[in-house]
Amino acid sequence: MKKPSFEFECLKLAFEGLGEGVSINSTDGTILWCNSKLVELFRLSATDVTGTRCEDLFGNLKGPGVECPHHQVLSTGKPASSKCYVKSIDKWIDVRCFPLKDKDGKISHILHIFSFSPSTGMYDTEELDKLRKKYQYFVSQTGEGFYRIVSKVPIPIDLPEEEQIKMMYDHMYVAESNDIFARMYGLNNAEDIKGKPFIELHGSPDVPENIQALKAFIRNGYKVVDVLTKEQDKMGNTVYFINNAVGIIEDGKLVEVWGTQRDVTERMALIEKLKESEGTIRSILESITDIVFAFDKEKRFLFFHAPGHRLFCKDIDDFVGKKYSEVLPQDIVKELDDTWDEVSNGKTVEFEYHTKVRGESVWFSARVSPRYVGNSIVGAVAVVRNITKMKDAERAIRDAEFRYRSIFENAVEGIFQSTPDGKFIRVNPAFAKILGYDSPQDLINSITNIGEQIYVDPKD
Repeated sequence: MKKPSFEFECLKLAFEGLGEGVSINSTDGTILWCNSKLVELFRLSATDVTGTRCEDLFGNLKGPGVECPHHQVLSTGKPASSKCYVKSIDKWIDVRCFPLKDKDGKISHILHIFSFSPSTGMYDTEELDKLRKKYQYFVSQTGEGFYRIVSKVPIPIDLPEEEQIKMMYDHMYVAESNDIFARMYGLNNAEDIKGKPFIELHGSPDVPENIQALKAFIRNGYKVVDVLTKEQDKMGNTVYFINNAVGIIEDGKLVEVWGTQRDVTERMALIEKLKESEGTIRSILESITDIVFAFDKEKRFLFFHAPGHRLFCKDIDDFVGKKYSEVLPQDIVKELDDTWDEVSNGKTVEFEYHTKVRGESVWFSARVSPRYVGNSIVGAVAVVRNITKMKDAERAIRDAEFRYRSIFENAVEGIFQSTPDGKFIRVNPAFAKILGYDSPQDLINSITNIGEQIYVDPKD
C-alpha cells in the first residue's frame, strides 16, 4: 500500500488532538491514517479502520440527492461536505473532505473530517470558530516552536534550487507562530515576530548549514525532518534549531511553509566543547610516544592510538570494532585476560610482557585501568609503553656487574672497599687469604677498625 505523503505532516498531532474524527485517504478511498477520535466515534479498532475503503466501512458517503464529497473533491479540486451513514453505530454523521496536493499541484490524498451535527451536517460559523480555537490552543500549548511562513510571491518549484532559495529569502515572512517560537529568538510573544522577514531569522543568505537545509527541503519534495539550521536571535547571537517542515504547493508554486522547531543551541555548544576537548586530548596523545587502547565491556577496541608506526604489522583500522583476542598476539591476550576481572572490579593493574614485532624481540609495560561513564565501569583503558631500550640497559648493567664481580672474585691480588671510618664493605677472597681469614665474610665480621687492627701504624 502506498504511504501518504502527508503535506500536513507537521499538523498530525493537531489532528490527533481534535474532537472530530479525522482520516487521510488515498484517492481511491482507502483509509491510510486516522486519529483516535474517529476510532472512538465509530466504536472500532484502528486496525479495523486503516487499510479499508471508507465506503465499505461507513456506507454511503452522501446524503439524499448529494454527490459523494470524496468524488466531488476529485472532480473539482475543492473542499466538499455531506453526510455519511456509519454502519457500526447505525447513525448519519457529517463529513467534510479536503484535497491534499503534491508538489506538482495534483491531488495525492483527501482529508476527511467526521462529526455529529444536530441539523444540516455543515459546519456553521460557531463550529468553525471552535475548531480554530482548538487548533490555536494546540499550537500555543505544544512544547516546540510552531510557525507558518508565507511567501508574498509564489515560488515556482521548477526553478533551479539557487533561484528558489533566493526567492525564499526575498519574499518569505513569518505569518503565524506560537509564543515559544518567538521566545527562541529572544522576543516576548508571537506578535513580536509576526511579519518578520525570513532572511532576518537566518541572518544571512549564505550560511552553509541553512543553504544545505533549504536544498534538502526542496530535494525531498518540500518537506524535511530533523534538519539543523543556524540562525540569529534579536541580539545577533547564534542559535541552532532542529526543524520539521512541509511546504504547501498550489498550481506548481510554493506558497507557504508549516513547521516546528526545537532549540538545540545548548546541545551544539556542548558538541563544540567536546570537539575542543577531543582536539586537546588528540594533541596530548600526539605528543606522547605511548600506545593507548580503549575497550568496551565486550573487550572490543573503541579507540586506538599508535603514534607514528604500525603495530604487530597491522593498521589502526584493523583494531577498532574488533575484540582484542581477534587482533593481538596470544601471549598479550593471555595477559589481558588475566587482568580483566580485576580491572572490571575497579582496580588498576600493571604488568610487563615480551613479544615479537616484525621479527624483533620487544618488551612492553602496560597499565590497564577501568573506563568509567559516571560511576559505572563500561570497559578499560590501557597505556602501553615500549621499554625495550630500558630492558637492554638493565641487561647491560647486569652484564657489567657480572664482569666486575668475576674480576673481583678471581683476582690474585687483594682487593677491598672500605668506609671512611675504617670498616670493610667488600673484600675479595685473595685479600682475606693474605690476612689469614677463611672467607671474605669472616674478615668483614672480625675487623671493625682497619687502622688499629690491620696496620702496624694506625696513621698509615
